[in-house]
Amino acid sequence: MKKKLLLNETIKQEKVFELIGILTIYIAIYFAVVISVATSFFETFELHNLNAFFNFNQGAIYLTIHDLIALPIYFLMIYLMHKKSLFKVSQFVKTKNKTIALCLLLGISMGTWVMSFLQIPLIKNSYPQFDELFDFLITGNVIFIILFIALHSVYKEIFFRGMVFNQLRSVLSLPLAIFVNGLIYGYLFFYWDIMLTIYGMLGAIIFNLVYIWYESIWATIAIEFSLFTSYFIFREMNYEFSWISISLNVISSIVLIGTMYILWKQRKTVIAKNQVKGETVLHL
Repeated sequence: MKKKLLLNETIKQEKVFELIGILTIYIAIYFAVVISVATSFFETFELHNLNAFFNFNQGAIYLTIHDLIALPIYFLMIYLMHKKSLFKVSQFVKTKNKTIALCLLLGISMGTWVMSFLQIPLIKNSYPQFDELFDFLITGNVIFIILFIALHSVYKEIFFRGMVFNQLRSVLSLPLAIFVNGLIYGYLFFYWDIMLTIYGMLGAIIFNLVYIWYESIWATIAIEFSLFTSYFIFREMNYEFSWISISLNVISSIVLIGTMYILWKQRKTVIAKNQVKGETVLHL
């Protein structure tokens, strides 16, 4: 009995060490691409000084270039490490139109809530880093920004759900996997700025829950796309604090909670159908 317990403990430790090693590789490649793109396009070529278009769309151009370089690298890396397609691992599984519609609505309600909450004078004045973040991400030409949001939504979900989260939940309990996923997101995007990390972790909880419920990355891509599109629309409107923003904050809270509840209830049908078909969850 003791030998069996020791063996199980050893196996668990090996899995944890393997997890740490794989995540270290993921993060190292992420930073290698980020630093390379930043050095090449913002220092060597001084992209921001070329013309008004580049200046106006600076953040979107930088991230678009980053995503286009990173995705093929991740695809090759996953195949070499796990002998699986990145698309299969990430679970690009067909999802019902009703589910996609609910996810789009969820993203809109999240975006509305965040933008309304951030307009509260105390919050706006105390945490200017949010304005700086959105200025960088979603300032630019409408068509270019929408194209960027579409690409970046796919990139973020492949990286944080398909790669990082799937790897975490293959070893850790789901609550711990969700928490660590949020921490990693806070580190890579916000360098653990307290408020931005809290914002990122709360979003990660919602994204991970929907991903768990439906086992399809299309669902979370839909949330990501409508969330950032909402951010962009509100920024273009020069949205400011008023009774309208207070009302929208209340309404979006109700819609957000209601949509999450419907998605949670609907997931039971999806799980039942998957069990009948004999489908299994894909893990790294």
